[in-house]
Amino acid sequence: IEFSSPNIAKPFHAGHLRSTIIGTFLSNLFEANGWQVVRLNYLGDWGKQFGLLAVGYQRYGSEAELAKNAIMHLFKVYVDINKEVKEEQKDSAEKLKRGKKEENLNNLHSATDEEAKALFRKMEQGDEEFLALWRRFRALSIKAYEQVYERLNVHFDVYSGESQVSAEGIAGVMRTLKEKGLLTTKTRKESQQYHSYQSNAVDEVDASLAEVDEAAEDGEPALAVDLTEWKLGKPVVEKADGATIYIVRDIAGALQRYEDYAFDKMIYVVGDQQDLHVAQFFKILSLMDAPFVDRLEHVNFGKVHGMSTRNGEVK
Repeated sequence: IEFSSPNIAKPFHAGHLRSTIIGTFLSNLFEANGWQVVRLNYLGDWGKQFGLLAVGYQRYGSEAELAKNAIMHLFKVYVDINKEVKEEQKDSAEKLKRGKKEENLNNLHSATDEEAKALFRKMEQGDEEFLALWRRFRALSIKAYEQVYERLNVHFDVYSGESQVSAEGIAGVMRTLKEKGLLTTKTRKESQQYHSYQSNAVDEVDASLAEVDEAAEDGEPALAVDLTEWKLGKPVVEKADGATIYIVRDIAGALQRYEDYAFDKMIYVVGDQQDLHVAQFFKILSLMDAPFVDRLEHVNFGKVHGMSTRNGEVK
């Protein structure tokens, strides 16, 4: 049972609490009925937002503040660096308007955002300097979350995360999608329309979704799987610059878990703002002929309104 699943370097908030309580209840219920249950905390610990956090820490980070309260300091850094991105995008919009290029207003430039993307690509390529920083943030975050879980009398058998999905597994997913003829392309315009939908549907409870469907600056199409036949859109599986996507890590993660545990049931306790995402990766697994698709279940719950980690509004 996957539940709780906060994003590292962000505070544990009410949205995580709902998942934690529901997941713990389900775990206890299944155990009481004789099931062997693995309680899995799948941390949001990978993606472009960690490139953004690293850039922010270079500009605003303080070792003294990190030592005092790691999570709250990293959270403040994340909010501050996002403010920079928004200001740069605002300036870009003003320039486009002055140049009467309003058709490009969905393609706003931010030097800071580009720096974050480049830094995350370095992380994916194994840059030890930034990976060491990321490992430090991850360890500090888990330590802080464990203190919260102790107060709640909640425990986990496994602390996993997006970063723990193997590169071989991700490559295997892409290879299978190609072999089965499931890959197509998706243009920047299509991505912007989809990302606009996601921005309205997902309120940063899972910041990893912020990376979904971003195309490269050169406008090259990204790789996607067309699920419009099932009214599930056309999710991107690989960005134009070759960077991995959240949905592919979830697909590879499910395959990896089946190899590790040969589960009879896999339950994802995830908020309903991710209903579309979960339905998409379940469907892609089905199209890949994964043998365990009928054992997957999504237990959702309502969104906690008025909270955005990016804007500093979590409680």
